[in-house]
Amino acid sequence: MRKTLRDLAESLSETDRSEDLELNSGHLEQLEEVSKAARFARNQLAENLQLETAKQHDLQHTSKFSAWTRGILPVTTKKSWSTTIIYCGVIIQLLLVLAMWRYAHVEARHLFYTTYYDPLYPEFTPLQENSCFSGTISTSRSWTMVDSYETVRREGWRRDKVTIHSKAVVCQDVDLKGDITIGPGSVIHPKATIFAFGGPIVIGSGCIIEEAAVIVNRRKEVMRIGDNNLFEIGCRVESPSIGNNNAISTRARVHHTVRISNYCVIGVGCLVVPTEDETLDEYTSVYGPAAEKRIWSGRGKVQEADLRTKHGEYLREMLPKFNRLRRGDGA
Repeated sequence: MRKTLRDLAESLSETDRSEDLELNSGHLEQLEEVSKAARFARNQLAENLQLETAKQHDLQHTSKFSAWTRGILPVTTKKSWSTTIIYCGVIIQLLLVLAMWRYAHVEARHLFYTTYYDPLYPEFTPLQENSCFSGTISTSRSWTMVDSYETVRREGWRRDKVTIHSKAVVCQDVDLKGDITIGPGSVIHPKATIFAFGGPIVIGSGCIIEEAAVIVNRRKEVMRIGDNNLFEIGCRVESPSIGNNNAISTRARVHHTVRISNYCVIGVGCLVVPTEDETLDEYTSVYGPAAEKRIWSGRGKVQEADLRTKHGEYLREMLPKFNRLRRGDGA
C-alpha cells in the first residue's frame, strides 16, 4: 500500500514538471516576440531621430547662410530709407552748427579787434559814445549770408596758420592769431602780440619785435613788414605797409591809416593817428607829444644798421637759452 502511494506521488510530480516546462517554453516564445518587436521599434526610432537631426542641421545652415546673404545685399525697405534720412539730417545739423560757431568766433574777434580801446591813449581809437558796450555794438557789421560765406572761405576751418622760418626765433609765450608768416632772422620776444584778423601779416627778415609790442592787421589786404625793422616795448602798430629799416619806439601808436616807407623813426610815446590815409616819406622822424614830423639826412644809418644786426645776433643767441621757442606750420 505504501509502495503504491509512493509510486503514485512520483508519477504525479513528473506530470506537474512536464506541464510547467511546457508553460515556460510558451511564455519564452511570447517574450521573444515582444523583444523582437521592441528592438524593431527602437531601430525605427533611431533611424527617424537621425533623419530629423540631419534635417535640422541642414535647416540651421540654410538659415544662417540666408541671414548672412541678407546682411550683405542691400535692403530697400522703408525702414532703411527712414534711418538714412535721419542720419543725413543729423550730419547736416552738425555741419551747420560748426559753420555758425566758426562764423560767430570770427565775428567776435572782428568786433573786439576793430573797437580796441586803450585807457592810456583813448584818442587812439575813440569810442563813439560814452558807454563801452554801446560803442562796441555800434561798430558791428550787419549779418548776411554772403558775409558769412566770405568769412568762412577767407578764414577757413582752421583757427590759425603760422609759418615761421627755421632761422627765426619766436618765443613760446607769444600770442599769434591768424595767417602770419615770419621771415628768416626775425626775433619775437615773449609777451608780444600779432593779430592777423582782417588779412595776412608777412614779416620780413631781421625784424625785432620786443615785449608787449602789438601788431594788428585790420584790413583784408596783406600787411607787409619789410626787413630790419625794430618794434620796441609796448608799441602798437596797425600800419598796413611798413618798409625797411624802420624803428617804432617804446609806447608809440601807429594807426591803420598810416603807411610807413623806409628809414622812418616813430618817437617814444608818439601817436600817429591821421583821419585820412597818409604815407610817411623816407627818413621821416616823428617826435614829441604833438607827433611833429621832420626829415633827417640819413647820416649814420649804416652804423645804425650794423648795430641792429649785432643786436639781432645777440638776441638769436641768448633768447633760446632762457625761453622755449615756438615752431610754426612750416619753414
